[in-house]
Parts: sequence; structure tokens; C-alpha cells
Amino acid sequence: MIPRRAQELIILVIGVFTPLGVLAVNGSAFLMQHFSETRLILTFGALLSGLLLNSLAAYAGHRRARRHVPDLLNEYRWWIWGLIALIVVGSAVVGSYLTWLGLENASRLPNRYAVIASAFLLLFPFAITVVARRFDQGRMDTRGGKKKKPPAEARGSSPGL
Repeated sequence: MIPRRAQELIILVIGVFTPLGVLAVNGSAFLMQHFSETRLILTFGALLSGLLLNSLAAYAGHRRARRHVPDLLNEYRWWIWGLIALIVVGSAVVGSYLTWLGLENASRLPNRYAVIASAFLLLFPFAITVVARRFDQGRMDTRGGKKKKPPAEARGSSPGL
């Protein structure tokens, strides 16, 4: 026997699935009828999304680097900020251009370029953040922030003493 709560949940899922499907199909049909406008809006959205996500990731990476190599960042401040701006803006422009190319023809969807652009726009900032965190963890391990204790035998102590 299925519990009452599970029955209610199954009924709710089945009852909501069809109206949501109808809304999705009608929304998709509307977007396809206005495909040129949709293409322009999605390209602009990809540019804005790339700028925002990559800026957040660059800020996190710069903040972590500032803790570990402040002298280097102070000495080459303008070069580093220029490189950060070039990477952030360049990756956002590449992502939006690939989005524009991928949405060129509605009859050729799904398109490889659009999928690659979306994956790039999502994964690039996460990759920057992961690398910055790995760098931060590696620096803490070597500076003594998180030291592993050696086994009891290596420390010269024996159990029970």
C-alpha cells in the first residue's frame, strides 16, 4: 500500500505536468515565431551573463591572489588588471558570438555552437573559481595553515603512555 502522502505527491506531479507542458510548448512556439528578436536578446543575455559570472570569478581569484602574492600584485597592478579585464571581456564576447552563430538558423536547432557557448559561459567562471581555491588550499598547506599530524609511531609516542 502506498502511503497517503506519496499518493498526494504522485497526483500533484501528474496534475501539474500537463499544464506546464502546454505552457512550455506555447512559449517555445512564441519564441520561434519571433526568432530574430529571441536571437538578439539571447546573444545580449550571453554577453551580460559572461561579463557578470566571469567578473565574479576574477574577483574571487584576485582576492585569493592578493592574500598570497600582494607584492607581485602591487608591482604589476596595471598589467594584471588589464589582463583580468581582457580575459573577462574576451571570454564574454566569445561566448556571445558563439551564441549568435549557434542561433543563426531556427531549422538547425539544436546547434553545436549554441551548446558549446552555453557550456563555456557556465564552466569558465567555475573553472577559474576552482583553480583559485586549489591555489589557496595549496598555499595554506605549505605555509602551515593546515598541517597533517604524523602517525603516533612516527612521533615517538606509544599508545597508553
